[in-house]
Amino acid sequence: GVFHEFGHALAAACERVSVHGAGAFVLALYPGAWVDIDEAELRALPPVAQLRVVCAGALHNVVLALAALAALHTAPLWLAPLYQ
Repeated sequence: GVFHEFGHALAAACERVSVHGAGAFVLALYPGAWVDIDEAELRALPPVAQLRVVCAGALHNVVLALAALAALHTAPLWLAPLYQ
């Protein structure tokens, strides 16, 4: 979703690839997002830099999943005061 696409946009900006636009939408109750980066500038990058931009979305998904897992495992600690 939005966090995934933010990863692509952030990596593209770090590699000095132009980001022409970005947006979010909801289609049949499913949220989605998109980022429009300059394909010619992306193709002109070295292969490792291209891979950085392409894989950044998946990396952001992993970071978000780990944060959610940490929140889930620590929930008893931060929710306990609400039950006292």
